Amino acid sequence: MRIEDIYAFYDSSQDIQDALGITRQALSNWKKRGYIPWEKQLWLQDITNGKLQASREHLKPEQLSKIYLPQFRYFDNKIGMCKVVSLYFNEGRRARIIYKESLSDKKSYSTYIDDFLMQSSHIKDIHGNFVFEGDVVSYEGSKDKYYILNNIADTNVLMVLNNIEIIGHIYDGKNYGCKQKGHD
Repeated sequence: MRIEDIYAFYDSSQDIQDALGITRQALSNWKKRGYIPWEKQLWLQDITNGKLQASREHLKPEQLSKIYLPQFRYFDNKIGMCKVVSLYFNEGRRARIIYKESLSDKKSYSTYIDDFLMQSSHIKDIHGNFVFEGDVVSYEGSKDKYYILNNIADTNVLMVLNNIEIIGHIYDGKNYGCKQKGHD
């Protein structure tokens, strides 16, 4: 989305400011920088019911680096944990993935079992690794207690834990003393 797109959609600068709840100075800064912050683009897309479309195309590199795009991994019973390289969706057909073995460049193309496909959260552990669904993490003040991210929707729990560290995942065959995923 470009600044020109917003001006073409709204009648005036004041209408833009009112719709977004921003100041005249903020709008002026967008013009000077030559791009609209990603979060505001998403907001504009939402409040215009898609008539204005968020686009990474006109963002500057420093803005692109702030956009979180989830990663995926897949657990294969024969190979172990694999990185998902691509997801393919065809209407009316089961989705397929291409995944890469962690210790080689070998790629496999397959339909997948939903329980074995895991999405990353936007939360990183103390070593800078993204926490994925199925990861077991320890956290500050959790002597002999762990948290397992069962579902990406439970990411908010990770946000309140301090100094989290990934110590394993649910398919590594270890017993972390958790009877149910997502509970410590």
